[in-house]
Amino acid sequence: MLGVKVRFQFKGRGIERTIAALSQRQFLPTLGKIGADLLQSVKGNIDTNGQGKWPAYSDLYAARKAAGKTPGGARFGMTMLKDSGQLYGSLRTVADVGPKGPRAYVFAVGTHSSGISNQELLQIHFQGGPRMPRRSAIMPSDLVAFTRRAEAAISSYLNRAKR
Repeated sequence: MLGVKVRFQFKGRGIERTIAALSQRQFLPTLGKIGADLLQSVKGNIDTNGQGKWPAYSDLYAARKAAGKTPGGARFGMTMLKDSGQLYGSLRTVADVGPKGPRAYVFAVGTHSSGISNQELLQIHFQGGPRMPRRSAIMPSDLVAFTRRAEAAISSYLNRAKR
């Protein structure tokens, strides 16, 4: 599945000990917060292109969108990447502990009005195409900041679990 995938590294700790600690039921609320944080980061990037604002539409596309002649009928007006809001609203997250340690994913659920799955549409946006530029789900600086926050939450949990 293509989406945003983040793995966390713990230097100086045995991975088996980390997985054993993270597999405890009490860790689920921390995982939920990590997943929600990643989803907020991805949606924030969609809202702002990760750089504060999106570049302007081409004149041709702006005219099509203003006339409601884009796939979603421009239900969200001239908002970038939210023609119908279906893909944006379908984004979900999961954070769990896999065989190599904790991880978090953002993915899309459901079927888009165009007939393809929202997950396929998400992949198209992330990979780009002949008529569409590649779009990053999360900017590198956001990913670094998110990873630091997630690792701090995990470390805090591990420190509390030791007591």
